Amino acid sequence: MGNGTIKQLSRSATVAGNDSAQRVLHEYKVEEIWPSEIGAIDLSYDTSDAIEEFTVTFQIQFFQSVAKNAQQETENT
Repeated sequence: MGNGTIKQLSRSATVAGNDSAQRVLHEYKVEEIWPSEIGAIDLSYDTSDAIEEFTVTFQIQFFQSVAKNAQQETENT
């Protein structure tokens, strides 16, 4: 188990002045998160744009939505 942060990113908009950072639409703090199911990792040369892709299902004991203004302060630092 562990704790973490989940950030929902915008599809195309970036943070002003930083073309590599995507704008965060919403953020969640999660506590006691663990993977309950991990899918197979298929390795092949069929796709050239991804090294590995696989499905992971997480179980979350508790989550909390982070306030919008606190999120904007994080983006500006």
